[in-house]
Amino acid sequence: MTVALRSNTRSVFALPALLPAALTLAGCTASTSEFVLPPGYGDGLAGRAFKIGTTNHTLADLQTEELRLTFDVAARTTLGHAEVHFRPVETGEPFFLLTPTARTARLDGRPVTLAKLRDPDDVITLTTIGVELTADSDHVLEIDYPLATTGAPGSGYSTTGVDFETAMVDLAGATSATGDGAPANFLEAYAPASIEADQFQLAVELELVGATAPHRLFSNGDQRAVGPRRWTIEFPAYFSTSSFYFRLTEWPFVVREATYHGLARDIPITAYALDGAAADQAIGYLPGYFADLEASFGAYDHPSFVAAITDDLGPSMEYAGATRTSIANLSHELCHSWFGRGVLPADGRSGWIAEAIAFWRDRKYQATPDHGPRAPANLARLSIWQPATVANADFDGSAVLSELDARLADRGGLRPILRTFYAQWNERPITTEQFLRFVETQSGLSLDSYVQEYVYGEPPAR
Repeated sequence: MTVALRSNTRSVFALPALLPAALTLAGCTASTSEFVLPPGYGDGLAGRAFKIGTTNHTLADLQTEELRLTFDVAARTTLGHAEVHFRPVETGEPFFLLTPTARTARLDGRPVTLAKLRDPDDVITLTTIGVELTADSDHVLEIDYPLATTGAPGSGYSTTGVDFETAMVDLAGATSATGDGAPANFLEAYAPASIEADQFQLAVELELVGATAPHRLFSNGDQRAVGPRRWTIEFPAYFSTSSFYFRLTEWPFVVREATYHGLARDIPITAYALDGAAADQAIGYLPGYFADLEASFGAYDHPSFVAAITDDLGPSMEYAGATRTSIANLSHELCHSWFGRGVLPADGRSGWIAEAIAFWRDRKYQATPDHGPRAPANLARLSIWQPATVANADFDGSAVLSELDARLADRGGLRPILRTFYAQWNERPITTEQFLRFVETQSGLSLDSYVQEYVYGEPPAR
């Protein structure tokens, strides 16, 4: 099936064409509430090109990115410089994600003018290079841009230094289907980025100018101090847009460190907080959480784990081997290093998978044969451009898992399937349709009408 894409209009999606026959949802072939996934969606980075007039706009497949952020304390300015190596997925004008407006840009050494463009469903703003390039050809884009220093998430200056954090939020954001919760905030607020399905290697250099206070760097990458006010971070190549975490700060955090002796290797653990008791609690709880998760799903895969412990129950965020969270939510966020930042949702319409698994674990893997009458739940009938996970992913998603677990009770339940799922899909992006196909194949269940009602939110056929 195809999606009709037109300039200045929203696409009408019909039901997922990539589902196998057993998962095709019944009674949904004529309704305008249906959706069609574009050809190739879920197969690497295909399915993201669209035309406006005669111009084909195509995703820039990021390969590597070298990012330099310079913090000028006296001027209270943050300047970014990025060198991005990329390949166009199709022949056309490549686009990527970047919220700040570029001051200068050079493509393969020549000046170019970047422009903003809305996706075909009018969900997010893209940055386009404006030059037609051949599919799979190698290019280098250099960009200079300023970052906001007031009102921007994770950015704040004092007279002596800076507190800068990639404080991302990917659940129930302003761009989500519900529109409630904290505003969504992703890597493109700080640096050139891509869709969640695009994995790329990021190297970061941080430099402080005019700071008089001592600073400390926390990150989930391989970090080094290379000068009195300069640091570098190298991140793993399997990371995607929501994986990266770093914080450069003058704040007097209390830091606790430990080593967890995992199934595959020793894992360095860092917990930091303004309250020493909170840091102590985190470092005390984490080994038990690690042991439980490894026993349930398999060996922890990331090089380390760092936890920024807050003193409230506000929005938490998971990264690949890192989190910003409260003590109450620490176990939940650590689980996302297996599902969410281990197995990587390909987009917001697939993010419910990770939230459902983590919340189901929070509920001690409750098996519920029948939740009783409940309304259809839409977890994934969303645009492919949707970056944020829906707000109901935890309750409605975990209900799906608990019901499946009950149906599989005579075969050991759902957890062995999720363990196999992690083993096969770790460090890979996955879509809702691929996950459902996997569960059907592993369980032998037929989920057609159930998926229609409780994943895609379509009322049952009458």
